[in-house]
Amino acid sequence: MAVNRVKGDKPQKGQAIVNYEEKVFPDYKANPGERALFLVHTVPYEGSVAGINMLTAIRAQRKGYDVSVVFYGPLLLYPSIEAGPTLETTVTAPGSSSIPILLRKCLRKE
Repeated sequence: MAVNRVKGDKPQKGQAIVNYEEKVFPDYKANPGERALFLVHTVPYEGSVAGINMLTAIRAQRKGYDVSVVFYGPLLLYPSIEAGPTLETTVTAPGSSSIPILLRKCLRKE
């Protein structure tokens, strides 16, 4: 199987290999009064759906949307589960959840 090679000069140390000046996608912002609703339904400790939903809610909040997050189903009590020994600890232990940390981040509107 042949491997395609990029032809051209090798980038020099410290040189950018992408154009940071060109913005491909517009930076959308919410209009005043626009809202976003996130319905989160997953099984605790068995998927990343809740974490992705929370990260998306935080991003929407940063874009100016008035965000509402609704947990339902088996995930209902998930936000009350503590993730680590302190509130600001990053989750690294097996079986731990980052959802409470992300929820606090969303509630503080950081």
